[in-house]
Amino acid sequence: MAERGCYVSPQQCEDKFNDLNKRYKRLTDILGRGTSCKVVENPALLDRLNLSEKMKDDVRKILSSKHLFYEEMCSYHLEEKKLHIQAQMLELKKQRYKWQRFSKKKDRELNMMRMENERMKLENECLSLELRQKEMELDLTSKKTQLCKII
Repeated sequence: MAERGCYVSPQQCEDKFNDLNKRYKRLTDILGRGTSCKVVENPALLDRLNLSEKMKDDVRKILSSKHLFYEEMCSYHLEEKKLHIQAQMLELKKQRYKWQRFSKKKDRELNMMRMENERMKLENECLSLELRQKEMELDLTSKKTQLCKII
């Protein structure tokens, strides 16, 4: 605007944008996004829509504005949605990464527990074999003593 010799304040720009945004939202609230695109391209379609006369008058008033900039506002809102979706994707990726870290940690803990369990089983088996060996030795010594008493 400054290049054309028009000087506007940032506040004026913001006010203008808010006005355009309000018109765009009002139009899409009344007609819906798809229908509003078609009606902006071909205003004659408005007469075929099942809307009250007051709503149709509101739409005509918005459409008659020289400063509708519907396509630009569509583009702006689509870009805004795109950024919102990208932010959601990033958040989901973060959650996935945290879950994977947590899951790997729990898998390691589980494997450590399995190995500890296996070690304890082997230790128990070893103790059981030692016990059997001791029992057999005792049994053998008792038989020897009995044999010695007999002889």
